[in-house]
Amino acid sequence: YYLYFAVYPPVASNMTDWGANGGRLCSDCCVCEPCCGSPCNAADGCYCCLNFLFCESCVFSKMWATSMDHPKCGLFNHWAIWFVALLFIGTSVTVTSPTVMVIIGMPLFILSLLYLYLRTVLRLNMRRKLQVGDPKCTLLDCFVPCCPCTTFCDMCQLFRSMSISEWDWLTQVRAGGIQTTTEDFTIVPRPPVTFGTAGGSDFDGDYDEESGQTFEIEEKDTGLGAELQDFPTDGTPM
Repeated sequence: YYLYFAVYPPVASNMTDWGANGGRLCSDCCVCEPCCGSPCNAADGCYCCLNFLFCESCVFSKMWATSMDHPKCGLFNHWAIWFVALLFIGTSVTVTSPTVMVIIGMPLFILSLLYLYLRTVLRLNMRRKLQVGDPKCTLLDCFVPCCPCTTFCDMCQLFRSMSISEWDWLTQVRAGGIQTTTEDFTIVPRPPVTFGTAGGSDFDGDYDEESGQTFEIEEKDTGLGAELQDFPTDGTPM
């Protein structure tokens, strides 16, 4: 991480310093707003901490929905994939039998890759949503959430980039119950360009015209037009 920062300082700075949308990656880890309340308070802080420690898959699924601009998270299209990935990772920590590890070794490896992929896409989605840094997926999008030295820094930054309602799955369940499906299932990153923009801006403020969207508007006859030859040109009244 520090080597990458030393080699590409402008790029790394833009990718790790989210400004008012989440602060700096590592040096702002002690900033607890707005995830622990605004202003920070013990009740909201405990609520945030307990959710992350004991309901990690639920928090991640709500964050996943937020990063995709889905107003609500669903059981099958948001939560299930996080639960499966985290379940097998938790299983690998508790299993001590070599025989069992051989049996579940390959599925565990595949699901570990799935978990790392989801963390990468989650960070990339939030950067694109907040329009921070380069809209393209970069090495830091994968390295920061997957490296043991920075993964918790990444989580803190994600929490700081969202209001409590954007990761608070429990309030949604209390208000509307458990919803099986709310949006189409997808694990594909959100597009780098929002609807109606000319193109994605990179960390230099330039715009990529090729990634923009163009729209064709159908022409319709309103009945108000007239041919030029229908109007007299000699000044005589019509």
